[in-house]
Amino acid sequence: MIKFSGIKIFVGAVNVPSLGQWFTLPVSPSRVTQVLTEKGAIGAGTGNEEIKISDYEAPFPS
Repeated sequence: MIKFSGIKIFVGAVNVPSLGQWFTLPVSPSRVTQVLTEKGAIGAGTGNEEIKISDYEAPFPS
């Protein structure tokens, strides 16, 4: 069984992935959207509406 403790994902805009944020799992999609919108990575006027997970850290081998 995989435990979520210690697993982190980096989520950012598809067009500008560096405008992202690290999240520790579990995290809800609405929380990810909220944080990225507040950060200005996605949302109205940015041209960035799509997001992707571009990196991860886990306490087990991939």
